[in-house]
Amino acid sequence: MNIEKRMGKEVPFLESHLSRPNSMVFDACLGCGATTIGLRLKKVANVLSNEIDPNMLDVAVSEARTRDVRIKALSYDWRDIPPHLHGLFNMVTCLGNSLTLVFEREGRLRTLRNFASLLDPKGALVIDERNYPSILEGRFNPSGDYVYCGLDKVACRLVRASPGSVVMEYKHLKTGDIAQLEMYPFKSGELIGLLREAGFSRIDTFGDYKEAYDFRDVEFITYVARK
Repeated sequence: MNIEKRMGKEVPFLESHLSRPNSMVFDACLGCGATTIGLRLKKVANVLSNEIDPNMLDVAVSEARTRDVRIKALSYDWRDIPPHLHGLFNMVTCLGNSLTLVFEREGRLRTLRNFASLLDPKGALVIDERNYPSILEGRFNPSGDYVYCGLDKVACRLVRASPGSVVMEYKHLKTGDIAQLEMYPFKSGELIGLLREAGFSRIDTFGDYKEAYDFRDVEFITYVARK
């Protein structure tokens, strides 16, 4: 993952959707740390991160340390976020195509309702997904320019795609290590439907961070959802 490249495109987009100074942000899926680190480097001081995978947490902490950034992290299952965090945040981020790791519809819906409960009245959930309809139609050609940046270090290929499951393979070009990741592919309009069911009434859609886009040509769809 090229964290610098991801931060360069992701963080300005997030900043443009923060509604007030000194915003509180809940980074629901810390991962390698790109979102949290990028916001902290842009002087968004109040970022609370969440990561249930201890290995990914170690990676994020290491990346943060090299940039003189400190991470404050929790480890909650999205489906069981405690009430004492409700209403505290101006933004919740769930990026890196992360919600597609939850295969049960009720689990996804419960997650989105929990994210909604975290937000203050003017807050926004920023969540993304791969362009799965395009992938299921046989169009998958990752550029390495958005979200999963750094194809010069890790090659990505599609192993299998069906309406119920998509499997990606990632190969580290230096070490030869290979890992596979199985995800649930959202159908056209499916995630928007879940967001509305979870209580979000205004949902703005962006393709590769652009408001005007051709759905067939973008790699990631990002939603900015408000209650």
